[in-house]
Amino acid sequence: DCSGSMRGFPLEKARATMGQCLDALRPGDAFNLMSFAGGVGMCFPEPVLASPATVEKARDFLNGLEGGGGTEMM
Repeated sequence: DCSGSMRGFPLEKARATMGQCLDALRPGDAFNLMSFAGGVGMCFPEPVLASPATVEKARDFLNGLEGGGGTEMM
């Protein structure tokens, strides 16, 4: 959730938590990241296998999120 209510501290804590999840991925684990705030964003078009490159791309995706908009989970 990167809606307006997540701006600042809540989003930073969510990023830290997701960073720990990324750190725990093992080779062979499949993952994807999804964001929502009035719409949905995906890091990858479909789940990918954990590798240094995919985890780094996921970190870039997380770091690019900003709190804004509303929460709509349709």
